Amino acid sequence: MIVIGSIIHTILPNFEVLSGKVVPGANRGKLLGFPTANLDITEETLPPAGIYAVWVRIEQEGMWRPGAANVGVNPTFGEKKKKMEVHLLEYNDNLYERTLEVVPVAYIRPEKTFKNPGKLIRQMNRDCRKVKNLLSRAEIPGSR
Repeated sequence: MIVIGSIIHTILPNFEVLSGKVVPGANRGKLLGFPTANLDITEETLPPAGIYAVWVRIEQEGMWRPGAANVGVNPTFGEKKKKMEVHLLEYNDNLYERTLEVVPVAYIRPEKTFKNPGKLIRQMNRDCRKVKNLLSRAEIPGSR
């Protein structure tokens, strides 16, 4: 069991940087006001389902950017395949066909089903505020 707010490296000490190409999704994140990059990553390499604070680096760019990641099946929309989708905070450029490196930093909450899109949007706003706060105090990868 992962405890909410846990620092990932204390839970998954051998967890490595995840890397995947951005592939098209259903565009629901964009419609909800939270565009996401859907990563082409095998299920076996994904951490347990849930919402995570993550650092993200876009291929051929040196800087790490803050983000929120959902790992799971999107139960609100009835999907079945486990995947990772990342919302970069304060970033709106097209990422299709780019490769992202993702470093999970903290577990925010379990994935859950919402009764309607409005409730999901409110929760996503809370999640992003929490992620921003956590990452403002977290070490950036490679900064040691």
